[in-house]
Amino acid sequence: MGTQQLTLPGEIVKKHNELVRSKIDIDSVQGSKVLACLIACINNNDIEFKSIYRIAVKDVLPDLGGGSYRQIKNICTELRKSGVDFEIRDPSGEHAFITVSFFSRIEYHKGIIEARFNTSDPLIANCLLNLRDNFTKYNLIDYLRLPSIYSQRLFEILIRSGQESPQSCNNDMDLVLRTFYGMIGIYIHCRSVG
Repeated sequence: MGTQQLTLPGEIVKKHNELVRSKIDIDSVQGSKVLACLIACINNNDIEFKSIYRIAVKDVLPDLGGGSYRQIKNICTELRKSGVDFEIRDPSGEHAFITVSFFSRIEYHKGIIEARFNTSDPLIANCLLNLRDNFTKYNLIDYLRLPSIYSQRLFEILIRSGQESPQSCNNDMDLVLRTFYGMIGIYIHCRSVG
């Protein structure tokens, strides 16, 4: 049974740009940090998921105080239910979406979170494994220092912008603004000009 345990510092988080552009259904900063750490456990050359990925809670969430068991349980439950919404166009050109779960199983015992990525749908694997182009990578430590979901999301989008061609930067700024507006509850409809 292949397993991978995270060792801090210096790990790199690497995601396909489609995953960075998509809505990830995680509401807590702690859940987002654990997800990033589990993604950082994936090796660059992996072509399939290992059976289990492990992280030490104390390395990821050192500031958990009293009631930490309940907090960890809530984080693990949130991650098990978490997913990503991929915006697509159906064959007729209409907007549509696909929702896929990240994990098939999450366990916690003795300070360790063990996770199994969802292997039943290739979308998650295509966004995390064997990435050769169209991906965003960043230092895990930088991400773990971010204090909110909003700062984490904007960090990923801006890192992605810096790693892509200048033509995509305008689209990224539009994405940053739409993401920000959505986060504060303002929904705008963009239309083509010209």
